[in-house]
Amino acid sequence: MYKMIVAREVRGVWNALNAGDCEPVLKGFAREFRYENVGADHALGGTFTTREEMAQHFALLFRVLPGVQFTIRDILVSGWPGNTTVVVDVAIAATLPDGTAYENDLVQQLTLRWGKVTSVRALIDNVRARAALERLPAGVLDAAPVAAA
Repeated sequence: MYKMIVAREVRGVWNALNAGDCEPVLKGFAREFRYENVGADHALGGTFTTREEMAQHFALLFRVLPGVQFTIRDILVSGWPGNTTVVVDVAIAATLPDGTAYENDLVQQLTLRWGKVTSVRALIDNVRARAALERLPAGVLDAAPVAAA
């Protein structure tokens, strides 16, 4: 039952992102957390440890990929409330400003403690992400998020 509840909550957060609302994500983080885009050496990459950094990251994401849609392929939940691991497999689709389609794959591994996210490791196809960012018009990336080291 617990695992079904967690999976339902995770789906709800992704549905909110599909509507351009990052507040449910931000509220889901523990006071101390680490969100790491593994190997992402581009403007949408970085490591974030505050809600403000995450909000900036989402603002950039929604500006770069307006109307972005996330489709959950699978959610795996393991553990109990004091130590839960969630793995989410997500398809990403958007239209770039030049009208070309953008598609990518994302896998996130989350650790939850008592219902709050303490860590996220996000793995995305960085070749596709970087290629999409290179197609953007000048100025779109000017307000890039602040990434912690």
